[in-house]
Amino acid sequence: MKQRTKQRIGLIGVFALFFIPVVAALFLWANPRLLGALGTTNYGVLLPEARQITPPSLRSAAIVKGESPGFSEKWSMITLDSGSCSNACRARLHALWTAHVATNKDIDRVARVLLLPEDAQPVADFTNEDGLAVFKVPLRWAQTLTGESDPFSPGRVYLVDPRGFVFMYYPDPLDARDLLKDLKRLLKISKVG
Repeated sequence: MKQRTKQRIGLIGVFALFFIPVVAALFLWANPRLLGALGTTNYGVLLPEARQITPPSLRSAAIVKGESPGFSEKWSMITLDSGSCSNACRARLHALWTAHVATNKDIDRVARVLLLPEDAQPVADFTNEDGLAVFKVPLRWAQTLTGESDPFSPGRVYLVDPRGFVFMYYPDPLDARDLLKDLKRLLKISKVG
């Protein structure tokens, strides 16, 4: 009798070993808000749903500086500005430059992009910004990228993967170290771009 009880307990234990993780996964799948309480390892803000943009639509955009489309097939750090490029804009551009340079051997896999409105008359001279692609884009396209009704004012930096999916942003003030940590992790695990 003792032997039989031990066998049953062992069988139940083996069954539980495989069954409990499945039940836990189904429970967390049904209650995703509980995962948010666990925290994440990223420093940027993940978008609730990734949006795909189509860089080829930039081919018709007025190019201020850079190759069209400028950021297809690369990991892109994109910021938007009205064209005046205030001190906050300059600080963002400097942080983007810092993060870009710090990617070291992966520098060719990453692009820095500044988007301006179609009708903008840039006050700042971006020709001195080495490696920065600057484009004038339609309002509707910028709204698709940001998900905002006024996309040129929030002062965010968006991360876009090489396939054109916008999935994360960093609010002002941008910390280049946080951006770099996320970017290095993405470049390490990614086989694209």
